[in-house]
Amino acid sequence: MILGGDRCSWSRTDTCNAGLGARVHWALEGWVRNQGATGLRLVVQEQNPGALRFWQRQGYAITGQTLQRTRTRENVIHLLRKSLDA
Repeated sequence: MILGGDRCSWSRTDTCNAGLGARVHWALEGWVRNQGATGLRLVVQEQNPGALRFWQRQGYAITGQTLQRTRTRENVIHLLRKSLDA
C-alpha cells in the first residue's frame, strides 16, 4: 500500500482519502507510546508535498532538512518529528 501525496493505492482506489493512513498511524503511535517512546521521527522527500501535508496533519513538525544524493539526482529530504510526551 502507498499512502500520502497524490498517490494512494490498495486493491481499490476508493480507500484514498478515506482516513485509512491516519487510522494505521494512530494504531502505530499507540503501540509506540506503550513501548515507552517519547517521540517519532520520519523523513519526506520535498517532491512529495501531499505526503508532507499528511504527516503534518498527524502532528509532525519539520525539524530540518538534508540532501539525498544518488548517481543521477539529488533530493531534498525534510526531517520531521512528533513528540509523544504526555
